[in-house]
Amino acid sequence: MFTTLQKYLQRQETVILTIAYLKIRCLKSKVHLGETINYITNFEKTEQGTLISSYMCSSDWMYAKRDFLDVRSLAMKRGNNYAFYIIQSFSPNDNITPSQALEIGKEFMKRAISNYQYIIVAHNDRKYIHNHIIFNSVDLIKHRKYYKQ
Repeated sequence: MFTTLQKYLQRQETVILTIAYLKIRCLKSKVHLGETINYITNFEKTEQGTLISSYMCSSDWMYAKRDFLDVRSLAMKRGNNYAFYIIQSFSPNDNITPSQALEIGKEFMKRAISNYQYIIVAHNDRKYIHNHIIFNSVDLIKHRKYYKQ
């Protein structure tokens, strides 16, 4: 798990209670980045696109990929990871709406991983509500890579 995320989760006891599961993966190619953004922004799973939000990039999958790659091109060291992919799942017992899940995800990103482009999407296509979050591997200010520990 990422050091920043670990520190955040240790400090945010109230948020921990609503997070049932957190999975993090690396996206290692342009193709994988584009396919994953395309998958998570599927209109059928996002109430016709109303459950999509983004920070400093487009919420449209084709333009979001381009926006990520534009920022990545500014990095001195690009490394192997194009972006990071988080799945944030909530327990059915939490009784939250998809809109509330989206807001929790946005607050999580604001506090845990600031200064990185991201696209976040809430899905309600399973028994449980979950967010898909993709954030760029390069920060917007210093153009440095985010390294997992």
